[in-house]
Amino acid sequence: MRPYHGIRDRILGIVDTTPSALFPTDEPLPPKHLIGRADDVAEIANSLKLGSNVVLSAPRRTGKTTVAGAALAELAQDPGVYVVAIDLFSMDGTDQLADALIGATMSVRPALRKAIRTATQAGRTIYESIGLTFGARLVGTGDLDGIEIGVLPTLRNDPRKHLDYALNLPEKIAATDGKRLVLFIDEFQAVQRIGENASRGGATVLKQQMRAAFQRSRHVSFLFAGSLEHMMGDLFGNKSEPVFSFGCFHSLRPITEDEWRAGITARLKLVTVTANDAALDMLIEAGEGHPRATMLLCQQAYEMALLAGAPQIDAGIAALAYDRALRVEKPRHEQIVLGIQHIGTRAVSRLALRAVSIIANGGRPYTLAKHPAEVARTLAALRDAGIIDQPDGTWRVADPLFAEYLRRLRR
Repeated sequence: MRPYHGIRDRILGIVDTTPSALFPTDEPLPPKHLIGRADDVAEIANSLKLGSNVVLSAPRRTGKTTVAGAALAELAQDPGVYVVAIDLFSMDGTDQLADALIGATMSVRPALRKAIRTATQAGRTIYESIGLTFGARLVGTGDLDGIEIGVLPTLRNDPRKHLDYALNLPEKIAATDGKRLVLFIDEFQAVQRIGENASRGGATVLKQQMRAAFQRSRHVSFLFAGSLEHMMGDLFGNKSEPVFSFGCFHSLRPITEDEWRAGITARLKLVTVTANDAALDMLIEAGEGHPRATMLLCQQAYEMALLAGAPQIDAGIAALAYDRALRVEKPRHEQIVLGIQHIGTRAVSRLALRAVSIIANGGRPYTLAKHPAEVARTLAALRDAGIIDQPDGTWRVADPLFAEYLRRLRR
């Protein structure tokens, strides 16, 4: 059973009471059930509404998309704001980027949203369905105002014009309708890969094309999010980058113990289950503030309480849930280990698993090799893959459950 049943349920916050829905590990929480980070949501939403651009970077599975979604949901309640969202993660080329942006932007107008949905269900693209879907019935309704509908059928013949059209469309629609449009681009660091797939040196061309269109978009605010913090830092913080300083960085605040306690308690209350203080302490401490790990531990604790017919999660159930979470995650952890063993160059892959294991056990990775540069390259590759991070200047394994898996391998 999927945690949420469609877009409508996500927006309304309808809750499926299965353990994986109550404490989801791979999908964002509905905005009304956000745990902590209310200040982050308010600050991001206010900045975007006032016309500022925001850069939000955080590792995957740490709540970045949940926070962004909550901020967008808040903005969507304002009749003077349009919200458009695209995700670059699975895109391979600029045509896909252009298609997604055109479709998402046009969909802010209800009639066009319906027409696009009809075309998609019929297996047609926007371009193929111009005469069939958009047709005479939309002319004169205002739904096509600001949109050069006549050029759409020829756009795919020229990739640069196709992308230019897409990048400039949000401003045209927002200006025409007298609204503020907020454009959320998730996994923005993928522009590097998308651009290089187009041509050698294409990443710089793509970013220049984006910057040129974006800085002309006076009615559009941009929320750029990415899970590779160092790449996002370089894109927006390096003077040689075309999008340098185009947005203000926002760092997510840690979810405090009190926020976790209140959030977990509130989620359990929805299913008339409680957790005593000892259990909450164990779950929160074991999760080490990592959103996915903490949610998984709570998910397993709730499931074990259901199986036992217990109305309360106690310390015993919490302890069993920790061991069960490690068993549940074992296939995933084994796949991560395989990935680490084949990460980067031969020299890097030779050191990578030992480096992660040393970090998990509180050791110093620079003792691995005679040449510090080799270790530095290894640590950089592991950081890029999201395996380790350095939030306070000291390397740590990002996922506390994976860290425990590595520690147990050495016993």
